[in-house]
Amino acid sequence: MVIIRIRRKKCDEEKPICRRCVDDSFKCDGYIKTSTSSTSSKALSASTHTRYQLPQFLLSDIKYASSAERTFFRHFDEWTTSCPPASALLWREYVLPLAHQDELIKKSVAAVGAAYRYFSISHSSSSSRDLADLERTTIVHYNIAISHILKRTSSGNPKDILSIIVSCLLFVCFEGMMGRHDQLLKHLRAGLRMLEVSDEWKNLRNESLAYVVADLFGHVGVEITIYTEEELFDPARHKMLLPTVSHEKRPFENLQEASIVLKTLDLDVLSTSGCEGPGHGPDFSLDPDIVKSFEVWNKRFELTVAGLEMPALNQSQRLQLRWLKLEQQLWRLVTEYSKHTYQLIWGILWENYLDDAEEVASLLTVGGAPAFSVDSVLVSGLCFAVAAAADLDIKYRALSILKSLNRREGVWDSNEMFEFHSDLLSKGQHSLVLCNRVGTPEVTKSENESTDTDKTDT
Repeated sequence: MVIIRIRRKKCDEEKPICRRCVDDSFKCDGYIKTSTSSTSSKALSASTHTRYQLPQFLLSDIKYASSAERTFFRHFDEWTTSCPPASALLWREYVLPLAHQDELIKKSVAAVGAAYRYFSISHSSSSSRDLADLERTTIVHYNIAISHILKRTSSGNPKDILSIIVSCLLFVCFEGMMGRHDQLLKHLRAGLRMLEVSDEWKNLRNESLAYVVADLFGHVGVEITIYTEEELFDPARHKMLLPTVSHEKRPFENLQEASIVLKTLDLDVLSTSGCEGPGHGPDFSLDPDIVKSFEVWNKRFELTVAGLEMPALNQSQRLQLRWLKLEQQLWRLVTEYSKHTYQLIWGILWENYLDDAEEVASLLTVGGAPAFSVDSVLVSGLCFAVAAAADLDIKYRALSILKSLNRREGVWDSNEMFEFHSDLLSKGQHSLVLCNRVGTPEVTKSENESTDTDKTDT
C-alpha cells in the first residue's frame, strides 16, 4: 500500500504483497498500520445507528469461484470510488463485507462488477465483438445471481430478506449500467414493495444497515419517480422505515444524520405533489410546512458545518460535506422557485449552485472516464438549472457542466440530457422541461429487446 499510494494507484489489498505491485513489477513495501480515528472522525461516523456489526475483510479473503469473479469484484470495488458518499458507504462498509459471508450478495456483487466493466467498455472504442462477448459474460453472472435469489424467496429468515432486498438494489445498479431501464424499474418496485410489506424486515429496522438501505431506496425512488412520472411507491409509508428525527434547532450528530433528514424532505415533497416535481411548470409550489422544515434543516446544517474541524476530516467526509452543500443549494433554488415564478429566482442562487456543481463534477470526472451511480442529484439538478433559469448564461453554463460529466445516475444520463437540452435551446425553446421521458431510447425500449439469455427478474 505504501508504494501504491506514492504511485497514486488503487491497492487491491492482497496479502502479503498486493497483486498490482506484482503485476507491474514493483517492489511492494507492505501496508501502513491504521491509526486510531480522531474524535471528530468518530463524530462523523457513517451511521447514526451501529447495532449491525460486520467483520473487517479484504478482497483477497473472499473465496472466488473463478478468476473472472475475482476480476469483477475488483471492478465493483473500483466502481464504488465514483459513487456519492451515501451509496459508497453502503457498498464498501456493508455490502462488500456481506459478500464475504453471503453467497447471494457475492454473486450479485460479481454481476454488478461485470456490468460496470461492460458500461465502461461500451463508452470506449472497443470492437462490437468484444462488447458482445462481455455482454454475454455479464448476463451469465446476472443469471447466476438470479438463481440464488430464487432459492431464498420462500425463506422466512430475516437475514434472507435482508440479502434479497440488498440484491434488489444491486440489480437496480446492474440494469442501470446495462441501460435496461424497464428491468431497472421492476427490481426497484420489488425492493420497495418488500421493504414496505415484509414483517421480517421490521425486525431489522433498528439495524444501521437497514436504515442505510431504506434511505438509498427512498432516494432512488424519488429521483426515478420525477423522471418517469410513475407512482413507484408510497413516499409517506416509506418515510416510516427511516429513523425518527427531531426538528430541534441544534447541530446534527453527524453528516449522515443531516443527509437522512434532507432525504425525508424529498419524500415529503413527493407525498404532497404526487409525481410532479419542480420541473412541471411555474404553478408548482411546496407545502409551507416543507419550506419551514427545510429552513430548520438549513440552520442545523450551518451549525453542524461551523462545528467541524476541517483538517480532521478524511477524504470521504470532505466529499460527503461537498455533496450536502450541493443539495443545500439545490433546495434553496427549489424553495425560491416555489415562492415565485422561475423568472424571479435571483442569479446569485444559480451562481452559487453552479459553483458547487462544478466543484463536485471536478471531483467525479477522472480523465473523462464514464461513471455510474444509482443515486445523486447532480445530473437532475443541472437539468433543472437548464430548464428553470431565466438567464441564458446560466442555462449554457449548466449545459457545459452536463457535457463534461459523462455520467449516468440511475436513469438520468448526462450525455442524453445534454443532447436533449442542447436541441431545445438551439430551437429557442426554453420551456420548463427537465427531460425527454418519452423520446429517450432506453426508457421506451421494449422488454422484448432485452438480451434473450437473461432470466426472470426479482
